[in-house]
Amino acid sequence: PPDAAGVATLAVILLSSALLMCWDLGDGYLWQDEAQTALLARSVLEHGVPMGYDDRNHFSQELGAEYGDDGVWRWHTWLPFYLLAAFFAVLGESTLVARLPFALAGFATVAATYQLGRRVSRDRRLALAAAALLALSVPFLVLARQSRWYSLSSLFCVISLCGYLDLSAGRRRGGVIFALGIVALFHTHYFYAAAVLASIAIHTGCWQRDRLLSVLGW
Repeated sequence: PPDAAGVATLAVILLSSALLMCWDLGDGYLWQDEAQTALLARSVLEHGVPMGYDDRNHFSQELGAEYGDDGVWRWHTWLPFYLLAAFFAVLGESTLVARLPFALAGFATVAATYQLGRRVSRDRRLALAAAALLALSVPFLVLARQSRWYSLSSLFCVISLCGYLDLSAGRRRGGVIFALGIVALFHTHYFYAAAVLASIAIHTGCWQRDRLLSVLGW
């Protein structure tokens, strides 16, 4: 059972992470990439799919190369736009709301990192240290607080790895966690999904060959 000191330490880390992630999110305008995310999310509410322009503005940074002749966005996978569109639909449009879902994903990444640390090390202190280092990482905070896909990709990478380790340990739930994580990661940014799958394949092939079939087709 968890010790009281460990639970208290984890609570402090998570509370600190939540404050750092969400403090003054609405301060400052959305910069170029963030504004693109917000405009594409707005277009989802209007058209059902992310569009590269509306009646007055084009949302391109590459002279229109990001979308086809039909205007449908094709350079990025769409999950971040749909997620933000849902927040806009419920909470309205503002700078704070534009950043909120991604900041929450950053907070969730800190919590998931603690779980990943437990699976890797089986040592609560190391898991707490990993979560604390991530929660206080300035580059991570800067990226996670932006209205962009960065924090979502981090979160789903960690979830996928947690699922893989559960699967490698023979836990049946690992297959579900891994599948959900990798599918969500693919729809956030397909490059990172490919990188995670390649890394897992190499790790399995080199050190866990006896579990290769279960990892590929549980």
